[in-house]
Formats: sequence, structure tokens, C-alpha cells
Amino acid sequence: MNFIIVIKTEINTIEGKRMLTKFKSVEQIKASNNIYGQLSTAIFDGRYIAGQKLPSESELIRCFNVSRTTIREAIKGLEASRLVDIKRGATGGAFVRPVTFERVESACNELFSAGKFSFFELQYALLLIGQMIARIAAHNCTSKDVENLRIIASMKHISCQVLTEQIAGLTNNRFLTGLFQSLVQVATANVKEERHSYTISMQFNTKGLELIEAIAQRDENMAEMAMSQMLRSYFDDR
Repeated sequence: MNFIIVIKTEINTIEGKRMLTKFKSVEQIKASNNIYGQLSTAIFDGRYIAGQKLPSESELIRCFNVSRTTIREAIKGLEASRLVDIKRGATGGAFVRPVTFERVESACNELFSAGKFSFFELQYALLLIGQMIARIAAHNCTSKDVENLRIIASMKHISCQVLTEQIAGLTNNRFLTGLFQSLVQVATANVKEERHSYTISMQFNTKGLELIEAIAQRDENMAEMAMSQMLRSYFDDR
């Protein structure tokens, strides 16, 4: 009888262990991470606007009931995320930075460095968005816009960033412009140095001029094709 009880007990123990394996261990969240999360949320919610100073270290210590070290870790996290600027001195502190697309660029760079997406995937996204932007730019282009594009065309060397920013601006869509520019910056930062050779620069200049001309003529189809060729001439064969 006792033997049967022992067997049943062991079976129950084994079953209990099997059930426990279905759970995941609980990670203890650092207090500084929690505070970072609350402060960043307050910034994004607009409770602290650009240029405004966050509460002092002493005030945050009393508010969160934590050590000075914990508060400083949280503030350093905000600075690393480009949410605040740290100023020293009697009137210093943590000041909220303006919300810009630099954060998108920074996040994309980090994701690319971590291998979350490939250069091919980045290039493909650039081509899709770039072609759409070129069509809209050709449709919206005014006489004044043509003059500005002609000025760029007269330059000896055309900058990829300057040209794409100017053209993206013709969409009158700030989100589309910011997103495209962020992707261009990430791609440019990760292009091999040899892609900036004289031959490549001349080829890019030629394609850039063709794009400018297509937009100036308000030819949407030609603008789309020229944008694709220009981006490929700069970013292909990485």
C-alpha cells in the first residue's frame, strides 16, 4: 500500500515539474528602466515640451523614492535616446530636445547594425518610397521649385542627401519626407567608401540631372524611372 502511495507521489511530482516548465522566469525590471519609461512617456505625451527642463535630481529622487544613482542612470538613458540634452552649471539640468526624425534614423541604424534587416531590404524600401516621392514631386512641381532644382543642377557635385531632401520636400508631406531622408542617411552611412569614387560620383550626377529634368518637365513616369536609376547608381553593388 505504501509502495503505491510512493509511486503516485513521484508521478505527481513529475507532472508538477512538467507543468512548471511551461512558465517563463520573471525578469526583474531595474528601477532606472522603469523611471526612464515613465519620463520618456511624459515627453512623448507632451507633458514636457521641447526646451523645457525636467525636474531636478532632488525632485525626481523624492518623487520616485530611489537613489541618486538610479535617477542618473535613467537620465543618461534619456540622453542616449536623444530625448534630452544635459547642460552643466548652476542653471543646468536635463532639457527636452525637439522631436525630430533623427530618432527614426538612429533607431534604423541600430536595427541595421543588429542585423534586423539587410542592406538589400533597406535599398528595396528606398526604391519603393523614392519612386512614389518622385511621381508626387513631378505632379506638385511649381515654377519656383524648378528654379531651385536648376540651382542644384548647376552644382559641380550633387549631394545625394541634398537632392533627395529637396525633391521629397515637394510632396508637402512631412512624414514621408522625414522617413525617406532617414532611410537615405542610414543607407549612405553604410555604403562602402569605394562607392564615393570619382566614377560613381559622376554617374550619380548624371542620373541626378536626369531626375531633375524629369521633375521640371512634370513627367511623372520619367521622374519615377529616373529616381530608381539614380538610387541604384549610388547604392547598388554595395
